[in-house]
Amino acid sequence: MVPGRVLAEGRVRRQAVVCAGLPYLHAIQAGGALEMVLAPRPLDEPEADALMGQAHGLCLLGGGDVDPARYGQPRHPRTYGVDPTQDAFELALLGAAVRLKRPVLAICRGLQLVNVAFGGTLVQHLAAAAAGPGGPDLLAHAPTAFPAAEPGSVGPLLAVGVAAGSRLHGLLGAPNEPVVGAHSHHQAVATVGAGLVVVGRSADGVIEALEHGDHWIVAVQWHPEDTAGTDPTMQGLFTRFVSHAGTPR
Repeated sequence: MVPGRVLAEGRVRRQAVVCAGLPYLHAIQAGGALEMVLAPRPLDEPEADALMGQAHGLCLLGGGDVDPARYGQPRHPRTYGVDPTQDAFELALLGAAVRLKRPVLAICRGLQLVNVAFGGTLVQHLAAAAAGPGGPDLLAHAPTAFPAAEPGSVGPLLAVGVAAGSRLHGLLGAPNEPVVGAHSHHQAVATVGAGLVVVGRSADGVIEALEHGDHWIVAVQWHPEDTAGTDPTMQGLFTRFVSHAGTPR
């Protein structure tokens, strides 16, 4: 299951549409699954369970920032794209996936949403967090003009060290070296949510991957879908997720 986004009506669209990025869907399809994209809507717990019960897994996509009110912070001036309806919709599906023991693959914003769902907090703007005296020397985690981007472009390619023996390590094919992924994020994990374990960091110390100790949740801060078409390691992440989702629980 893939939670869709609402795209407003425009010059070539008379009405708003629901969409999901094709690179995500192509990577899921290449992994052997049939994607199911859902329009955002208010969901109570039984409704969320009924929807999630029709799927074998949940893939949370990248997108706008999670509402800082959900983790008790005022909004930073660079926080963008906040949509409380989208947050509530995806959190409801995440809760249902946990209750129904459906595996979850969370990407970029998806990782941030997972962290907030389990009580964690976020750095709302990495550059601002590093600006003070003695602040860390950050790598470029997003294109210069972020959140604007050239059509079809990918963000900076950064290496991420992945913890050996972690679930993510296995999904990536147990690489011996750091993996290289496309990055396009200006926020990151601050306080790690309850039950979540850090299993990946970039060279500047930014948390790039989380997984849950009790639930099948794997979350990455980079965008594996952007390079899955040319990088077997990134496609393997989707393929092995799909394979696990298709096994009896």
